[in-house]
Amino acid sequence: MRLLVALKSLVFAVVNPTRLHETQAASATAVFAVAVLLLTSAETGLAYLQAADPRLEMENASITLPLQQIGQDKQSVAMSNEMHQFTAIMGSALLKTFLSLIMVSALALGVARFLTDKQYSVSIAIICVSAATGIDLLRFLVETPLHLILHTVRFGLHLGVFVDPAQYPLLFSWLQRLDVFGLWYYVALSIGITTSEGLHRKFGIVVGVILFGIVQIVFAGLTLIAWIMSRSM
Repeated sequence: MRLLVALKSLVFAVVNPTRLHETQAASATAVFAVAVLLLTSAETGLAYLQAADPRLEMENASITLPLQQIGQDKQSVAMSNEMHQFTAIMGSALLKTFLSLIMVSALALGVARFLTDKQYSVSIAIICVSAATGIDLLRFLVETPLHLILHTVRFGLHLGVFVDPAQYPLLFSWLQRLDVFGLWYYVALSIGITTSEGLHRKFGIVVGVILFGIVQIVFAGLTLIAWIMSRSM
C-alpha cells in the first residue's frame, strides 16, 4: 500500500505538487526509499550505457574525475571483474543519492521556514524532496537518448550546451546544473512544502527559485576550488 502511495507522490510532484501534502507523514520513509531505489537504478543503468560508448565514457570521466587522468581510471576498471564494477558503480550511486536527498531536505526545510515563517515538519520536507525525484527520472528519459544518439553528454536543457565538456570539464559540470529540470525540481518540492501549510503556490515558486540559486552558488564555489586546485598541480 505504501509503495503505491510513494509512486503516486512521484507523479504528483510532476503534474501537481500542491497535492504532495496529501501523503501521510507515516509514508515519508516509503517515499524516500522508493526515490533512492529508482534514482540509484537509473544512474547505474546510465553508467553502463555510457561505458558502452568510448566518447561518452571519456567525457563522463573528465567531468566526474577532473583531477585524475582518464587513462589511469580505465586501467583500474579493466583490472576488476564485472561484479566488482557493478558493486562499485551501484554503491557510489546509492551513497550519492542517499546523501543528496538528506542534504536537500535539510536545506529546503531551513530555507522554507526562514522565508515564510512557517514551522514545516521534517516528514513533509522528506516527502516533497523525495517525490520531486520523479522530475529527475523524467530528465533521464529525455536526455539519455540524446546522449546515446549524439555520442556526447553536451546536449540537454541546460547552459552546458555552449561549452565543450572535453575541453572545459569543470565549467561544464557546473553549467549543466543550470537546467530547466533542475529549476523545476526545486520549485516543485518548494510548492509541495509551502502549500502543506495553506500558503499559495506562488510562495513555493519564490522559495524554489531562491533555493535553486543557493544550490548553484554553492556548486559554483566548489567548482572554483576544484579549478584552483587543478591549476596548482
